[in-house]
Amino acid sequence: MPHGTRKSSQKPLVLVFTTAYDPFVGGAEVAIRENVKRLSGTYDFFILTSRFDRIVPVEEIKDGATIVRLGFGKPWDKFLLPINAFFSGLMLILRHRGRPRILWAVMASYGSIAASTLKFFFPRTPYILTLQEGDTEEHLRRSRFYLVNIFGLRYSFRMCDFVTAISAYLLDVARRFNYEGSGDVIPNGVDVDNFCRKISEEELQRIRKHLGLSGAERIILTSSRLVRKNGIDTVIRALKRIKDKSPELPVRFVILGTGREAHALKDLSVSLGIRDDILFAGSVSHADLPIYLNLADVFVRPSRSEGFGNSFIEAMAAGLPVIGTPVGGIVDFLEDGKTGLCTNVDDPEDLSEKILSLLIEKTRSRKIASAARSSAVKKYNWARVARRLSEVFKTEIGLFSKPIMVVATGIFPPDIGGPATYSKTIAEELTRRNYKIKVIAYSDSQKISHSKNQNYTHVSNLNSKISNEHHYTVIRVSRKIPKGLRHT
Repeated sequence: MPHGTRKSSQKPLVLVFTTAYDPFVGGAEVAIRENVKRLSGTYDFFILTSRFDRIVPVEEIKDGATIVRLGFGKPWDKFLLPINAFFSGLMLILRHRGRPRILWAVMASYGSIAASTLKFFFPRTPYILTLQEGDTEEHLRRSRFYLVNIFGLRYSFRMCDFVTAISAYLLDVARRFNYEGSGDVIPNGVDVDNFCRKISEEELQRIRKHLGLSGAERIILTSSRLVRKNGIDTVIRALKRIKDKSPELPVRFVILGTGREAHALKDLSVSLGIRDDILFAGSVSHADLPIYLNLADVFVRPSRSEGFGNSFIEAMAAGLPVIGTPVGGIVDFLEDGKTGLCTNVDDPEDLSEKILSLLIEKTRSRKIASAARSSAVKKYNWARVARRLSEVFKTEIGLFSKPIMVVATGIFPPDIGGPATYSKTIAEELTRRNYKIKVIAYSDSQKISHSKNQNYTHVSNLNSKISNEHHYTVIRVSRKIPKGLRHT
């Protein structure tokens, strides 16, 4: 069926831009799928993504969305996605002209470039960018010869109308990349029914047999891509210390996941003499993951950087005590001593002590696991997450139904002076009177300090609400640009 011909009501059209999608699934792709499944009755979703493999169909309807896979079925399809997704999105917009619509880009990457370009041609279409990045801020600034910084992040931040981020840390990163529009923290969720379900002894025995376990072992577990940022090497070094401190304790480390560090991690375990105590289980299905979690005694991931950390939330929902580092988005959900334990980055000695404490102090371990599960179920279930995302969609569609006005001013806060104060007051008042406002102003520096007094939402907790009171965008032009050019 050619895309755009699916029979539909006048539900708002949501064009989703993502570099990868089913069957190439990671945390961001799971988030798209879970939200779409719950919102497909309210919105009409078209997911524009790279094809990557000729085996997968070019187009299919699945989980409440039409998936449109673009490219030649090759690994380099993602490099063509900015062009392919732009024209595919353009055709969808033209075929569904007259219907409310939204551009939704998940991660500032190849897909978001297409969404940003479409926004240029359709300025009255709301454009929402969701940040799911897990790399360090320094990596985001320098990656691929600064191209991610320029075309992925800054171009997307300049063009989008609203940023959702899966953690307060990522929303702050957006601010440090000079994003001055509205934003909110909407975390990823967990399939509560799957991860909180009671696991039968038959299911546990099946996985034990698959792993070659007797059932007497104490299991340390991680589910993670095997990349440096996730700190799996630190766990292996910590295991060596545990073996030295408590040789009588039958501890095994089960690693779920694959990645480019796999060979290096195996070599490290051999060099430390603990290769037989580590099980590299590879990728496991999402359906089986709760069984693996129920086999374990503690979940560990001493990340060097983390945008959020879905695997932690899944382990918490399964009733497993977790240990993580206080970096990035982990601090949003990991309260040291309450919902888990914090360990230092690159500190195997400290990590070994924290692991041993949870393996030995069973009462404390159960108390932490219980609090963690309650937090995961209450704050991070997908139904709640989808409702919050839907609120953003509805708010943006409502805002873009208003008349649009541009306020052009030479100075604007944090500049001081009468015209700056006047422009700010005018922008706020016109917003109250149902205008969609954009402010264009000169600025000495784009390193602006953000506060709630200014006209954007700076979110520092998960319970924040979307505020429409001063919902407008400030676009700044540096005064360092030569005269004439900056006027243009």
